[in-house]
Amino acid sequence: MNENKTPNKMNDMEQGLVKEMKETENISIRISPFAVRGGKKLSWSDVNMTVTKRGVKHRVLDNVYGEVPEKEITAIMGPSGCGKTSLLSILSGRLKSKGTLKITSDMRLDNHKVMPTSLGVRQQIAFVAQDDSLQITSTPRESIRFSAKLRLPRSMTDDELDILTERMLHELGLTKCADTIVGGPLLKGISGGERKRTSVGVELVVKPALVFLDEVC
Repeated sequence: MNENKTPNKMNDMEQGLVKEMKETENISIRISPFAVRGGKKLSWSDVNMTVTKRGVKHRVLDNVYGEVPEKEITAIMGPSGCGKTSLLSILSGRLKSKGTLKITSDMRLDNHKVMPTSLGVRQQIAFVAQDDSLQITSTPRESIRFSAKLRLPRSMTDDELDILTERMLHELGLTKCADTIVGGPLLKGISGGERKRTSVGVELVVKPALVFLDEVC
């Protein structure tokens, strides 16, 4: 005797639970700066940079090429003055040809050719410079939250921004100095290491696909 078996359908309660779980997962990803997400493969070739001074052309970068696999840490090493900062500035879209400065490059994200200076590309790449540009009278909490408020989608609520900021402060070991002013040469504030970690937090909080750290240590 054959019996026709039909798959069990979820009742309204089960469907509600599944929906709630998905919503909770989405919220968790939104408010976690360290949530697992897809990275980007970055590659570059034919990167050239020249500066003309008093009629003399100085070559800073000459046919530089390289690759950063997705979800991996890559170090660019070399002596002082060899062009490491210039290369990172070009790849992150912070430098472009202007006046006596000439730059050419072939940059690709996931094997697709892109313009590093385009807004869409710059939004995917965070850049932490050697010298921080933090407001000396702000605190680490204020700096990180301001960056998140300014650069993340408007759909982020104030509560989500607060949670995101607190998680970033905790992960970077900035909880104890979160409400101490950054300070500067004439105004005592947090330590040099705490300033650097705050600068990292200002960039990481927007959850970029790639992060460039210029002499982070």
